[in-house]
Amino acid sequence: MPFETSSLIFFFNFYKSFCLHLGKANVYEGGLRVPTVVSWPGHIPQGIEISEPTNSFDIYPTVLEICGASLPKDRVIDGKSLMPLLLQKTNITRHETMIHYCDKLIHAVRYRPRSGTSVWKAFFFTANLRNGTQACYGQGSCRCHGEHVTAHDPPLLYDVTEDPTESNPIDVSDPRYKPVLERIMNATEEHKRTIENVTFQLDKYLPEPSLQICCNPPWCYCKEEVNIPDEHWP
Repeated sequence: MPFETSSLIFFFNFYKSFCLHLGKANVYEGGLRVPTVVSWPGHIPQGIEISEPTNSFDIYPTVLEICGASLPKDRVIDGKSLMPLLLQKTNITRHETMIHYCDKLIHAVRYRPRSGTSVWKAFFFTANLRNGTQACYGQGSCRCHGEHVTAHDPPLLYDVTEDPTESNPIDVSDPRYKPVLERIMNATEEHKRTIENVTFQLDKYLPEPSLQICCNPPWCYCKEEVNIPDEHWP
């Protein structure tokens, strides 16, 4: 069978659209929203366009569904299979909410109601930008905690369907604000209850060595100047 018709291909763009706010390494749309192309001739209809919120971690459950396999039951899987969207069996994402982290901190939460077309996004924290700029110059990338961020209470709320540049936050007096934020807060608390304490690799600039893929244990480096037999581990 030819590769072109037998393979499911995902292509994710890394860079943002320049009309969106900020860029990579933050939770504004400019740091999150990128186009994706999916190809599987003979299975996925040609020329369809999907504007629903999805994520790269949806690939895992998508592939499992195609293979007829089940998701693991011993952990929380954040991804959702994309097949109902790709096969046009539904026009709404399975993600009612998406949690957007910066380091260990939840900076924003995206909410897609089960009806209508709006996608809402609440910000609990935003990066402090250098005055007169749209960037965190001098920091390498925008930081996530402390003096580098501004906490928002009440949170900022945007309709990112109508306002993808996140320029006009919904006023707290707007009748839409309270019910939308209530749903977002409930989902956030529900998500927090699923979090388990694990060794966190981003605590340091260098990853935790014990968590890295190890091609030559116990040294975990592939070019040791010693005579070590080639063998799989474990």
